[in-house]
Amino acid sequence: MKNIARTVRKNMTDSECVLWSRLRRNRV
Repeated sequence: MKNIARTVRKNMTDSECVLWSRLRRNRV
């Protein structure tokens, strides 16, 4: 899943990256 997250991050924009970061922090 880590590899997928990295690929998605590159494809996603900065805004999406920030959202993902927040979701990951909340989940963890």
